[in-house]
Amino acid sequence: MGTELTMQDVVASTGMSADTLRYYERVGLLPPVDRGTNGHRRYGPQHLESLQFLNCLRAAGMSIADMRRFVDMQRAGAGTAIDRAALLRRHRARATRHSGPRYSRAAARIS
Repeated sequence: MGTELTMQDVVASTGMSADTLRYYERVGLLPPVDRGTNGHRRYGPQHLESLQFLNCLRAAGMSIADMRRFVDMQRAGAGTAIDRAALLRRHRARATRHSGPRYSRAAARIS
């Protein structure tokens, strides 16, 4: 797997809680996480990259259901790029229309 990170490393790097990491894994937002011989999770660079993007989506107010739709499309491959972009544009429009400046700035980061 290359560089392996512990849950504590990922919590420190992303600012997410351990509960959020476990939840994202359980609902399928993260790719499968390997376990060490001691049973502890071992995250790789792909997990960190996914979590950073998911963090942006949540900061922009995207629902878990829409995040799941996006991740499912992403896993389906390049043929879903137009649909993924459309989902992000729709969300950006909703976030800008219904939220204050905080969400508008976050939505701009995912455009």
